[in-house]
Amino acid sequence: MPKYDRKPLMKHVAGGVQFAVFILVGALVGSYLDPRESGAGIVSLLGIFLGAIAGSWFLIKDMLYPPKRRDEDDRRNVDDG
Repeated sequence: MPKYDRKPLMKHVAGGVQFAVFILVGALVGSYLDPRESGAGIVSLLGIFLGAIAGSWFLIKDMLYPPKRRDEDDRRNVDDG
């Protein structure tokens, strides 16, 4: 049975979960504010839309500019010293 490297897969799974969380938070904030503003569902849709925009922003940012891994920095410090 071949072994698979799960790190790239987990990076994409984490991005998808982060995207879903942003949309969920936007929907919850919108549904909380909707009765207070009597927006008839408009504020909820706006919250979902803004959550999707924020989720997309962070998803694209993480895919284009991945964060540095700790072990790479540790190896550089060991090689330099």
